[in-house]
Amino acid sequence: MILTCTEANNNVVSNAIICRYSVVKYQRCFDIITSVCHQPTTNYLIMKEDLNIPMGRLLPLLILLFTLNTGPLFAQDSDQSLLWEISGNGLEEPSYLFGTFHLLQDEFLETKPVVLQKFHASEQVMVEVEIDSSKMQQLAMMAFMQDDRISNHLTEEQQTLLSDVLVSLMGVGLPQVDRIKPMALSATISLLQYQMLLGEEMTKYEGEPIDQWFVSEGKRSGKELVFFETMEQQMDLIFNSMPVSEQADLLIGYLEDEEETNALIRRLFDCYMNEKTACLEQIGDDMYEEMPATTAFLDVRNENWMEQIPSRMEQLPSFIAVGALHLTGEQGLIEMLRRDGYSVEPVQTNP
Repeated sequence: MILTCTEANNNVVSNAIICRYSVVKYQRCFDIITSVCHQPTTNYLIMKEDLNIPMGRLLPLLILLFTLNTGPLFAQDSDQSLLWEISGNGLEEPSYLFGTFHLLQDEFLETKPVVLQKFHASEQVMVEVEIDSSKMQQLAMMAFMQDDRISNHLTEEQQTLLSDVLVSLMGVGLPQVDRIKPMALSATISLLQYQMLLGEEMTKYEGEPIDQWFVSEGKRSGKELVFFETMEQQMDLIFNSMPVSEQADLLIGYLEDEEETNALIRRLFDCYMNEKTACLEQIGDDMYEEMPATTAFLDVRNENWMEQIPSRMEQLPSFIAVGALHLTGEQGLIEMLRRDGYSVEPVQTNP
């Protein structure tokens, strides 16, 4: 369809969110919107956008985790894994906790047969969010500002920096996206940079997004499904948990050092693909040191989830799939479960 510039601006985030929660491949989102005032690279934005859910330069990337190689680059350490067995404390059968990377497709799981085995053996699946396609357009509006603009919070020099990046990545300038909340724009830019650096590695796996595959396959196999949050809660957290001025500061901080940002992108990816949970934990520690307010993105959510996990595991042996950064650290799910009296041990998944 052909849209006016105003209509196109109002649809960028809308369709990006549709693609974020779509159960089909990202390529199916490619032609959702065409605009006379956007370059073709803007459609690339829509195809590749994935907000779910990351302090300086760390935050936008961590949202993606919350946020390829054919095999591990390094041998898997015996005490590090993305898959953990939960037992003891009265459980008759063990449950399993798995850290996901929201940008990977389910074909990646074929490289982790132990993960698939534990998933199929479970009777209940717990995931972060329930997807309701009927609410997509409504949720998209949460990313827009009716009475504010990004430019109101930036110096002229910062506006120039942001506009240059936007033109190079998406073919649009700051005026076209000035009413999109900075956090939404941060996640969009960081994802595009992720795709530029790791596109070939990321796209070698096809299928559904990993988290959604667990839901779809759980339904097909008759498993009980538990959703920790609604889509409204996730989007509210991403877009409204901090003032626009702070969001703008994070956005500019993320853009100011391209070399450091690219190094962080590679580090995040390698940490996950090689199941280096200690590395992911260090990234989380860096995040808290730079910006303690980010506890809402991880710690508060973990606490909320822990109000449900123990009682659910008592009812049925479960497979719990959440963003990898929710596993690590003193306030991560692994340590919280241990403090509650459970035995939580790594399960080796790499051959």
